[in-house]
Amino acid sequence: MKDKTIYPNKGVGKLQFGLSEEEVKQILGLPDETDTMTHDDGTSSLLLMYYDLGLHLSFDSDRDYTLTEIEIDSDEYHLDSKIQVGATKDELLAYISTRGFEDPYVEDVSTEEEPGMELVALDELGLNFWLEDNEINSIQVGMAEDC
Repeated sequence: MKDKTIYPNKGVGKLQFGLSEEEVKQILGLPDETDTMTHDDGTSSLLLMYYDLGLHLSFDSDRDYTLTEIEIDSDEYHLDSKIQVGATKDELLAYISTRGFEDPYVEDVSTEEEPGMELVALDELGLNFWLEDNEINSIQVGMAEDC
């Protein structure tokens, strides 16, 4: 996939929300791993993992198993050529401020097993940034109404 731009509320590159599993496979090929997950509310998700691409894709039953979320753990993907995995919390907050987005939701999500974990969310853009020791280690891209 050539275009590695994160498009808030839309997707990543050619991976646009609403695509079917088969349409995604036409773009990326077969996944390295496939899994399913059942949620407490009775809905379920199909998960496709592309480890070499640094992508984890979710297709939810309440959206007819179309692409609803993309998790990125590779520094090859970017938001406005400025924010990607590996960027610091200070760089992220400066970006948010200069772009005029509403105040982000910030939460310490550390555990004994994973100290130094933090979430910075921009609900209006459908973006969650997961940080470890003040550095982005993954970015979740979804649709704003799902945040």
